[in-house]
Amino acid sequence: MMKRKELQVITAALAVTASFAWAQQQPVQQPPAAAPQEETPPAPRVEETEDPQAQLIAQIRELEQRGQEIQTQLQQIAQQAMQANPELMEQQEALQELYNEKLQEHGYPSDERIAELQQMQTQLQQGGEGITDEERQELTQTFQAEVQAMQQAQMQAEQDAEVQEALEAQQEAQDSAMAEVDATTPQLQEELQEIASELQELQTRMQQLMQDQW
Repeated sequence: MMKRKELQVITAALAVTASFAWAQQQPVQQPPAAAPQEETPPAPRVEETEDPQAQLIAQIRELEQRGQEIQTQLQQIAQQAMQANPELMEQQEALQELYNEKLQEHGYPSDERIAELQQMQTQLQQGGEGITDEERQELTQTFQAEVQAMQQAQMQAEQDAEVQEALEAQQEAQDSAMAEVDATTPQLQEELQEIASELQELQTRMQQLMQDQW
């Protein structure tokens, strides 16, 4: 059976808000994949080029690499904290159940309907073979409306007061347990937040630069 949207979307193993923001950052102009026998050349250091776009790409890659390192380290700490504190897993499971209940209250579709929507999406991606233009248009409108309603239900469930209260309590408990495992946890979390902010700023600058070039 397919699972509904996992609560980890709003509470990952780290329970760090910044990690969500950083994880959502999209890499800018990834280099083409290297041949199997060759290694991908490292990104040029910022001071080695005067090209503004190349400078931004180098800065973004450097921050992303550091962010991945911190995220991996925090995930390891979180795993150790979970193993040392089984009650944290119980708390997270209860939070998941509450979130699923709120999804249903706000009209999130059943697993069966989600399967139908996936089939609908596949049919549209294949060009709607075997149906008329009018049927394709109607199918597209139905699909878009239901996806929008599904997203709205997710947003309402995430913003629900009970879910927010339970999430905050779970995050506080996990942060405390992680700090007991590794005292550097708060510093790592703070650095990850700073990276998220810097990446967002660099992405905005990149978009503006590309728009100016057009």
